[in-house]
Amino acid sequence: FMGMIDLAAKDMLNDNKYFADTVNYFLHNGDKVILPEQLSDMSIKQFVLFDMNEDDNENKKRDEIDRYRDLLKAVKANNTDGEIICITGLENQAAVNRAMPVRDMLYDSLSYTQQIKDMADKKKPLFNGMPSDKYLKPVITIVINFDSKPWDEPLSIHELIDPKHREYLAYVQDYRINLIDPHRMEEEDFDKFETDLGNVLRLIKRSKNKKE
Repeated sequence: FMGMIDLAAKDMLNDNKYFADTVNYFLHNGDKVILPEQLSDMSIKQFVLFDMNEDDNENKKRDEIDRYRDLLKAVKANNTDGEIICITGLENQAAVNRAMPVRDMLYDSLSYTQQIKDMADKKKPLFNGMPSDKYLKPVITIVINFDSKPWDEPLSIHELIDPKHREYLAYVQDYRINLIDPHRMEEEDFDKFETDLGNVLRLIKRSKNKKE
């Protein structure tokens, strides 16, 4: 059943109209700032090949990391030929996932690494080859809770750290997930969506109340 929800959510949100509506809700309080024609599909496979022993060409070891996102699109300035403003991913959760902060952090890290790889001098090791006049595009991942129960798991890395060992949290970089949870939304929030996604989320919030 959860697989069916996940596939249905991906099919719906892959439509640029719904994707833009979701991003506008989260980033712009529902204002129609990002238009569907500004979106361009990106590969959902996050793959990076590393040279693990970069200083020894004869004994160079290679390793790879690959992960699959749900949806990933570039937001461009004007249209599909414009400059990229940011890279946005949507993760549809049919079930609450405790490890989501770590998972999203990995996705975003791989997206930034891919950007460096694309612009780096191929004759140099990956992280030494980024030109001094180049900058990264922001990567934003939004998690949508399609579960019939509220998101009751940690929203950040800090919350996942064992409470018995939090004396070093000041030195631990935090990472918070961007969450759309219908169970935390007020009635007026659902009306900020331009598409019927607002009603889908409203239905999820009320799904355990037979009368509603």
